[in-house]
Amino acid sequence: MVKTLTWGITLGPGLVTKNQYAGIWLLPLLVALNHSLFMTMTIGIAVGVAHGGARVLGVLSNRRYMDIEYAHLRILGAQFRWLYMDGLALLLAAGALAAYILSLMGVHL
Repeated sequence: MVKTLTWGITLGPGLVTKNQYAGIWLLPLLVALNHSLFMTMTIGIAVGVAHGGARVLGVLSNRRYMDIEYAHLRILGAQFRWLYMDGLALLLAAGALAAYILSLMGVHL
């Protein structure tokens, strides 16, 4: 139980391992920009559940390809699609954050 908990705390969230999805690093920005403790905790829990759930669904999805030939190519293709969608979501979030910051500074486009 202790080994599982240690692994989950350190490796699971990408604290010790490389996390290839850049969108997960929006969490510190969302937490830093929020002034409500309840909302900060809600955002943290929601992102954690979404991230953990996505990892579980990814493993379960990859498991169904293990019996077919060239399974690694299908898994790699799916990973590239998710990386692409993560990049688009991050670009959208960065644009929204930039627009919000500009509106706070009084810049109107």
